[in-house]
Amino acid sequence: MITLSKTEKVLAVVPTYASGPGWSNRLASIYIGDFATSKFRVVYLQPEEQSKGLHTLFDIGAKAHDALISAVETKVKK
Repeated sequence: MITLSKTEKVLAVVPTYASGPGWSNRLASIYIGDFATSKFRVVYLQPEEQSKGLHTLFDIGAKAHDALISAVETKVKK
């Protein structure tokens, strides 16, 4: 469970699959904004720290996240 101050709000939750040779993970990045101070922080939740609701929605959210990232048009400066 994440503790928020009275002036903080969860802005986004980004479920992400991460993997490498011999390992994999289902990381949930929680983006939090403080409207009193204009500060921003990120909390990373490991699978065992995630709520039942996050586990239930993880696959759908990860697919939506990947699709949204793919939909952003970018170019790299030379």
